[in-house]
Amino acid sequence: MKYRTEIEGLRAVAVLSVIVFHAYPNALPGGFIGVDIFFVISGYLITSIILRDIEAGTFSIARFFEKRARRILPALFFVIACCVPAGWYWMMPAELRAFSDSVIAACLSVSNIFFWTKSGYFSPETAQMPLLHTWSLGVEEQFYAIYPFLLRVIGKKSYKKNATLLFLVAGATVSIIVSYICSKYYPELNFYFLPTRAWEFFFGGACAVFSGGRERDHGWWACAGIILIGAAVICFDESSQFPAASLAVAGTCLVLTFARSGNFVGNSLSLPPLVMVGSISYSAYLWHQPLFAFAKIRSVDVPNGMTMFALIVVSLALAYCTYRFIELPFRRKPDQDIHVSKGFVGGCAVFTIALVSFGIYGNLTKGAPSRLPPQISNFIQENAWNRRCLAFRDPSPLQLPEPSCVYNSEHDSSYAIVGDSIASSLSPSLAAQLDRHGIALEQMTHTACAPIVGIKSSGESAQGCPNYIQTAFERIKASGVKTVILAGAWITFFDEKNLVRNKQPITLASSKGKAIVRDALQSTVNELLESGIRVVLLYPVPRGDSQVVAKVAKLMLTGNLKPTVSVSKEKYFSQAKDAVDYLDSIKGGNIIRVFPSHSFCNTADNNCVLASGGHAYIYDKLHLTRAGADVVAKNIVGALIN
Repeated sequence: MKYRTEIEGLRAVAVLSVIVFHAYPNALPGGFIGVDIFFVISGYLITSIILRDIEAGTFSIARFFEKRARRILPALFFVIACCVPAGWYWMMPAELRAFSDSVIAACLSVSNIFFWTKSGYFSPETAQMPLLHTWSLGVEEQFYAIYPFLLRVIGKKSYKKNATLLFLVAGATVSIIVSYICSKYYPELNFYFLPTRAWEFFFGGACAVFSGGRERDHGWWACAGIILIGAAVICFDESSQFPAASLAVAGTCLVLTFARSGNFVGNSLSLPPLVMVGSISYSAYLWHQPLFAFAKIRSVDVPNGMTMFALIVVSLALAYCTYRFIELPFRRKPDQDIHVSKGFVGGCAVFTIALVSFGIYGNLTKGAPSRLPPQISNFIQENAWNRRCLAFRDPSPLQLPEPSCVYNSEHDSSYAIVGDSIASSLSPSLAAQLDRHGIALEQMTHTACAPIVGIKSSGESAQGCPNYIQTAFERIKASGVKTVILAGAWITFFDEKNLVRNKQPITLASSKGKAIVRDALQSTVNELLESGIRVVLLYPVPRGDSQVVAKVAKLMLTGNLKPTVSVSKEKYFSQAKDAVDYLDSIKGGNIIRVFPSHSFCNTADNNCVLASGGHAYIYDKLHLTRAGADVVAKNIVGALIN
């Protein structure tokens, strides 16, 4: 097909949007939409190429796959291979294990599925995942594995425009309906999965069929397309993924169909700097996330704005070198050569086996802690957080609490703790403190489940929370437990833009949404109080800016064996303000309020201590280590017993 410089310019807009979003998320809140633009462009180009070959009678599935592999795999393998030594020398064991798993997923084209099972794309911890961005390659490669067969079946021996266009529009319609539904109820799945992304490829393909290789120079439509893309990137954020994606896809389709050299949009997108960035956009996309992630992993403190800008420049420089010396040489294969290169296939197999082997090793050795000096590896092991009895995506618990989740069961008196992973990290220390007073502890904890009846986070891992929390409280009321500790990641929970009640989103930015959540929390507490149960509200624990245990370990490597890590009181109270306001609003006669900040932030230098004296109190950014849990548990038991 004819080379169109304006498409390269559009690629530049897409990749720069993504890169700036990852570097400065608040400056370009909708920059993640750049991936949607890429998907539409891919659908347009791939459809044009396949239909051209079908019409000419030269289409070959094997040749198509080889061309796609030559386009994607060499640069991908090279970047991953460069990441391996950086991960080996700079990552702590937990980080290296997660990275190793992501290497396997990237090599097997299932990164989207892998990251869906691990974390939401917009979660803070994803900033330190070097291969997070390969999720989009997983979607694209899965699309390539299916799409040519579908077009071949429709076209059979010759290209049929009407049938192809009907198929693409029908496929896009089904996919967009699925995507709309999932955006409301399964937002993480909606973000990562091919069936909810296919409509973007299909619309790109429909534009290719509609254009049919003909020039459609309608500059005003192209201008409208650019405006829609700009609105999607600037005016929306992660809380409005579906409408933002819809605007971006519509805008991209208009630009692909109507922007041509000679009109304003076509000429603007054909400016040499944009065309240059567009030509290296794939390599730039590959490089930026590892550079950003390793900078954050390697740094003791969060990189500043100037550092991120320098990394953007470096990613573009590396992208040019990768494009010039890896992408182009592997792409150059004579069009008339219809035979699949055995050497290329063999080389890909060798690289895949080597990288997957590294991933398996990193997984089996749990991040190869033997790489580190014994003192540091011991420190990391001793400062883990408790995941015991932490349910995950369990909407229908058969028994609560599970027998193995009842501590000190020999005692007659029993307390219960209900909540999410924060409650889980606290439970063993709390049980040990209660044991001294002849009290058992029943642990009922589920990932991402705040202890509020009827309200849940919007994330995929919280799907089972309403039933789990309801079942937990029913069990407590029927069991004779007289004291319940409610603990959760309150700051994270109340910082969400949208929560969910009865499968309907609640916007916390509105006073109505805040009132609904506040009433649900009050109702939850009232239900317990009316059953004669004393309620303990555990207020937020100070949070770290980065992984605390990893930060301490890095400082230990520099010779500081007992470093102090802290966050300013001002920052902590600013972060916790909304959560504290919600908890303060809860009324009742038999409520005990416990403030971890009284212990962690009781310093003369206006800081909240997260690690000191060879101990870390927080593991990552929010989960309590055993030392941190001991401090909080003493506060709770002191308030209860005394």
